[in-house]
Amino acid sequence: MFSPLFLRTLVLIGVVVLFSCAAASAACGSGDPAGHYEGTAISHEAGTLKVSLDLRCDQGRYGGSIVTPVGTFQILDGSYANKRLDLRFGGGAIGDTGKLSLNIDGDSATGTFGLGADSGSFDLKRLGEARAPAPTTPDLNISKEQWRDDLKFLLNELTTKHVNPFQYTPRESLLHQAASLDAEIAGFDADHIYMGMDHIANLVGDGHTYVEFPPDLALFPVSLRRFGSDYRVVEATGDGARALGMRVLAINGSPIADVRDRLYSAITPIGETPVLRDARAQNFLRIGMALHGIGIIPQRDRATFTVANDAGLRSEVSLAALTPAQADSAQWMWVWPAPPLYEQQPRNDFWYTYLAPEKTVYLSFRGYENLASLAPAFMDFVRAKRPQKIVIDLRLNSGGDYKVGLNDLIEPIAGLKWLNRKGHLFVLVGANTFSAAMSNAAQFRTMTLAMLVGQTIGERPNSSQEANEDRLPNSHLLLRYSTQRYTFLPGRVNEIIPDKVIFPTWQDFKMGRDPVLDWVLKK
Repeated sequence: MFSPLFLRTLVLIGVVVLFSCAAASAACGSGDPAGHYEGTAISHEAGTLKVSLDLRCDQGRYGGSIVTPVGTFQILDGSYANKRLDLRFGGGAIGDTGKLSLNIDGDSATGTFGLGADSGSFDLKRLGEARAPAPTTPDLNISKEQWRDDLKFLLNELTTKHVNPFQYTPRESLLHQAASLDAEIAGFDADHIYMGMDHIANLVGDGHTYVEFPPDLALFPVSLRRFGSDYRVVEATGDGARALGMRVLAINGSPIADVRDRLYSAITPIGETPVLRDARAQNFLRIGMALHGIGIIPQRDRATFTVANDAGLRSEVSLAALTPAQADSAQWMWVWPAPPLYEQQPRNDFWYTYLAPEKTVYLSFRGYENLASLAPAFMDFVRAKRPQKIVIDLRLNSGGDYKVGLNDLIEPIAGLKWLNRKGHLFVLVGANTFSAAMSNAAQFRTMTLAMLVGQTIGERPNSSQEANEDRLPNSHLLLRYSTQRYTFLPGRVNEIIPDKVIFPTWQDFKMGRDPVLDWVLKK
């Protein structure tokens, strides 16, 4: 698998877990419950919500979807026996799974749900046959009038459903931007129209609100990262390997700093910190759809990167974009000889080890799925090792359910008097510490004696989160928008700056060194 394109795999917290569910045996028959159900759910966290369930039995396996005010969730599998229906489903914004259990009595379906910190009950009635699933695969080959319909839909969703759509951009300005795009659609291709729509979403301002790139985004076979004023190719595959480790000076003749600035202005959230906006702009430098959409390259699937080696010798590398299948199956090479600890086990979102010489427990905490079941074993490991230090690494964590992190990690760690002391508890953070991970980092700061180490967190702690998501009706592009406002650092500057700021240099990175963790281990 290739490394993440950009940290837009944003996940949410709290109420969107409403209809996740735990595994049941994946089996159903022709006489088992199916159809279209509607009713209400009562969540301990979200209150009463109107919901609908489309339940299908396809080739002996349950499928379908659940639509709620906070997102749409896919049924993964389930089983039915003795008038009890157990379903497992997930997706939506949270990316986790949970349990939905229904008692079936004719057309009535009542039961309970539970996942992480939320639980509750619901009551549904069967109204007929299951409705056909809505298309989820983006199709950009649509008419200009269809694009205009999508633009109207996007603007209505943002202005009526976002928790605070005009916090950073006044209503008149947002409407003016939409009107300008509407007038230009006739002369734009799909990439330019997408960039215009995503720009409007980013004017709303928070990092959870955007129009997601489609899968076929024309990914170039290089990954860039910024070190000071230089942009280096840190990961590559195929023809991109010729540029590995080199400085990138220009793309199709445009200076790399200018390209970055244009992407920064076009499709990064204006209300978030420059740290987050810069991190996202860096990731977009490898996306042909974005580069074409702002006019840097004349066609989305080919670009010329001007690079230079450490001796200053310049060369040009012409690169063709990868298809999603090619990007997924490619053998990607990193610039380092061996990855640092925080980049190891990339498929494992929650793993830990004991660093014996330093008497330190290190936890790589990248995601929240199954955290409630994984965290107790970690806490047992900490108690058994009784280390002098514990390190919680949140630098690659893009979020989940912050309440689970609070209940199952922060509060138990705070209760370890022998460890919750200055100089013994450390949390590593950076630009890509996002959503629930940002929330938990703020809670570590306010609820424990942890020292935060790394770079400033990109997302603001007092901001809009809890994103809902909808498909635009014609292109089927995914729109996400925040539905709740949170304040995790009341009365403080609205950003999380580490107690110790450390920026890895290019020399550190290419050698696979981690100066952030090294500083903690030596302290």
